[in-house]
Amino acid sequence: MITTPKLIFQCNVPLYRGPNDLAPVCGPQQFETTDDLCSFIRTIDWTAPRLITRAPMPIVEFQLGAQFQFQIQDYLFHSDIHWGPRFMLGTAVRNGKILAPMDTHYNPAINKICRDFVWQDINPRAYDAVISPRLAQVWPHIYAQRSVLQRFVDLINSQQIGIQNLLIHAPKTK
Repeated sequence: MITTPKLIFQCNVPLYRGPNDLAPVCGPQQFETTDDLCSFIRTIDWTAPRLITRAPMPIVEFQLGAQFQFQIQDYLFHSDIHWGPRFMLGTAVRNGKILAPMDTHYNPAINKICRDFVWQDINPRAYDAVISPRLAQVWPHIYAQRSVLQRFVDLINSQQIGIQNLLIHAPKTK
């Protein structure tokens, strides 16, 4: 019996993969491996100009999850999504402020709102971690322990092994 996890990335804002990308990435994205997930996060242009909307752009946050798919005999099953940590995107945390991407000004030449990293008042404790665009954990500081992202990946791997062991030792039905 084969058990495969699908990693899920869900963000609260539309994402652009580059300055010339006209179609934003919206909705949850699914990935087969953690390398695919991490490379996707690294390719996002967090300061790309965005289309004008009436709503202000909130602080960028994203959440990771996992969904297991396993096959028993000829049937394919999907588990519920196990939602993991919530991350806020930022490059520094200092004195209750975070350096995060935010709308800065309107550019009439391209008819879009430009973004840049600016200091904002925020409670970083409302999130599991603050992570940089290069996936370095900014807050809470880590020394000898693993990052929140690494702990989530390890948890998914151990759950996959647990499900496989459960399915292998399950009683056979006729």
